[in-house]
Parts: sequence; structure tokens; C-alpha cells
Amino acid sequence: MHSSNLIQLETIGFSHEGKSILEDITFSISEGERVQLVGPSGSGKSTILKLIAGIQSPTQGQIFYQGRNLDDLDMPVYRRSVYYCYQQPVLFGTTVEDNLAFPYQIWQQDFDSEQALLALSSVDLSEDFL
Repeated sequence: MHSSNLIQLETIGFSHEGKSILEDITFSISEGERVQLVGPSGSGKSTILKLIAGIQSPTQGQIFYQGRNLDDLDMPVYRRSVYYCYQQPVLFGTTVEDNLAFPYQIWQQDFDSEQALLALSSVDLSEDFL
């Protein structure tokens, strides 16, 4: 494994209820690199992301984060750096602003509502959207 890899998957396989979802997946992602997973529905893209996020465990192979095997990491600590955003949106609070502020509350940081308004404006959404 090359030490500059942020994430590395080595011969990953995943099976569910006897059905093979992934077989022999090997790739790495360096810090700052952007990666696209492309394939038809059901090809395992979301499964790969769930494996990287530690939501599911591979049935074969190993996943490394900064050179350390995911099996050896403290998952709550790991998930502060690597997390998975579900495809189906779910609101935690009653407003969009509640949901934008949620990660800041977890990290015990102040939420900048002015920054949120600027972000909305940049995509032509009014502040009523919050």
C-alpha cells in the first residue's frame, strides 16, 4: 500500500444473503483527489461508499484509511473524518436551516447563518428556503 493514499480498498468483496454484490474491488484515493463511481443501478456504487464509511463491513478484503485498517480504528472517531450522505434526503429538524446547523451542533461549533444565506443566493434560492 502506498503511504500517500487516504483511502485504499484491497480485493474487496461483499455478499448479502448469499448474493455477491462486489468482487475483487481494488483502488485507492489520495488526499484532495476527486473520484466518481459510475455504473448502472444495482452495480454496487452505494455499497462501496457504505463500506468506506464503515456502515457495512466487507465480506472479503481490507479497507485502509491513512494506512490503518478500518477494523483497527475507533469508528466514532473515524466517522468524524469520513462519513456517508444517504441518497434519500432525511430532515433531522423541521427546517432546512435546522439541518444545515446540525453538523455544527455535533462538532460544537457556531453555525454561520449568513454563510448559509450566501450559499443559497449563489444557487438562486431565496432566504425563505431556510
